[in-house]
Amino acid sequence: MATIVPRGRGDLSRLADGLLEGVLAKGMSCELVEQTERTGGGARFAFLVFEKFFFRASNRLSLSALLIEQGGLIDATLVGAGGGQGPLLRFDWGSEENFAGVGAEVLEGLGFTRV
Repeated sequence: MATIVPRGRGDLSRLADGLLEGVLAKGMSCELVEQTERTGGGARFAFLVFEKFFFRASNRLSLSALLIEQGGLIDATLVGAGGGQGPLLRFDWGSEENFAGVGAEVLEGLGFTRV
């Protein structure tokens, strides 16, 4: 599993849409599996899950993106998972970090910086 944590400011819905468009544009085998937005506890949340076939590792990967807006600041947690090959080794050829990096690259283009 690979985790990247960027932080930025902006409109949560607009940033979630920008992340969606950007991630899908960067991978022809990438698809959105789930997208939801919620409000609670004085914060707004957006959660997106992407799935992609990664040719180098010959398997499917997921990218989970949680965006939390509170007080005008948005914290994102990007988790790439599922890239391990075989039942014992879980060697992923860097595919999990790569997929999480795609999400981080898109958010950085929208003004976010890595924490």
